[in-house]
Amino acid sequence: MRVTSGESGIPWKHRGFVRKKYPSVIPFSREQLKILKKLGETAPTNANKLSKATRKAYSFVHDTLIEFENRKIASSRLGKSEKQTPERVYDLELEGILWVLEREIGGWEHDKNSQNLINRMFKHYYHKLPLVFGKWSYFRDLGLANWFFIRLKILLDTHMKNPFYKGTGYYYWLEMEQQMTRFFYLFDFYRLDNHFITNFDIKKWLTALKNDKEIRDFIVQELEYERKMLKKNLTNVEDVLSFMQSLNVS
Repeated sequence: MRVTSGESGIPWKHRGFVRKKYPSVIPFSREQLKILKKLGETAPTNANKLSKATRKAYSFVHDTLIEFENRKIASSRLGKSEKQTPERVYDLELEGILWVLEREIGGWEHDKNSQNLINRMFKHYYHKLPLVFGKWSYFRDLGLANWFFIRLKILLDTHMKNPFYKGTGYYYWLEMEQQMTRFFYLFDFYRLDNHFITNFDIKKWLTALKNDKEIRDFIVQELEYERKMLKKNLTNVEDVLSFMQSLNVS
């Protein structure tokens, strides 16, 4: 069961029991989401620094980070503090990045803080979704920032409702990264001539995709697969249609 990144009204004293018995069911609290955002702003970092930056009790931050790990929103590695003592260093995983972006994307046009955080996320985590996060500056420099963010918002909203995990999502046979990349570029492929984005220029968009070799190679690969499946499905349709229209009745 997946719950979106909303806030729960369940009293904190009862949340611990429910979280332990039903992990990942309860949405994060408002205070936990502040820690998640700060982690996105400062990662890689440790619990002590996050505690000071958010002005939250160390124990609360520590427990929250453990919960982030349990939900695969963040990960940690063993590092060393400034005093060279062992410490846990935390960073966001793709799922956590998506949570932060989903909450900040509404302010990308007018909110300077959201802009700075989103730019930081794209730069720091480009390797988590390279053909999307890593191509932000490419689309921005072409003057296509608006189309990029509309597509990203649709991607995030869709993931919150129907996660792109292997075995689920639109392309359930693919791993999460490839599913999300494919969706970002091809979710509207069959309606390019009647698009919902205002003033969408098909030729300009497709030209931008074509002129980046990495994007072009990915799309060609996915469309080759699409063509193969369409041919297979057409054969199946023709076979069944032929059978249904035959005069022989058993």
